[in-house]
Amino acid sequence: MNEKLIGKRGIFQLGEGLIHVDQPPFIRVKEIQPANADGQILSHTYITIERPAFVEILVTDTAGQIYFIQSARLSALDYITECPAGIIDIGETPMEAAKREVKEEIGSDVRELKYLGCYWPQQDRFREIGSGTNKIPAKPNSGFGFLCLIDENKKDQQLDELEKIIINEPVSLDQAVRMCFSGQLSAIGPQWLVLKYKQLLDNPQLWDLILKAEAEKLVRIS
Repeated sequence: MNEKLIGKRGIFQLGEGLIHVDQPPFIRVKEIQPANADGQILSHTYITIERPAFVEILVTDTAGQIYFIQSARLSALDYITECPAGIIDIGETPMEAAKREVKEEIGSDVRELKYLGCYWPQQDRFREIGSGTNKIPAKPNSGFGFLCLIDENKKDQQLDELEKIIINEPVSLDQAVRMCFSGQLSAIGPQWLVLKYKQLLDNPQLWDLILKAEAEKLVRIS
């Protein structure tokens, strides 16, 4: 077994077994056998879910209106209100992936793109595919958030066969904030983007803080 320290409090990973891999590898489910610092094997195993890094984009137009989408999600057996999002392909930077996803899901070219920061959707179970090999502890699952200004001369969406996406009528930022609190926008990623954008508009000096703290994360995925 490959013994590896995965935390700062003396928790060791004695070994891991791959349970499931999506094709292409969107998700890897692994079972981990943990032990304490004294080498005592704990009585339970632990499930982690690895997924690639991804981008999520809050899309706006020149009037300041925000465009959400309705995405068909098999896990919910329903359409869910979301922002355009997707996995960062090998060889892409997060910014390149954001532009591509907007083009595919909204059908518009990107006129301007601003970085809103990086977030970890679920600290307990998720980690990024390929993380943990050179770092202790494993690198968090990375979600890169962007604010995007689109070319309003919309073109056709470029969806693959598994994607069913409807573009909503645009709403104001104030309406989007109300959607976060009314339950109309329940997914954590879009809520995070809307509320962070609102905070940044109220406190513009925070833009520089984001870039200083996190700009080194905007690297090409390999």
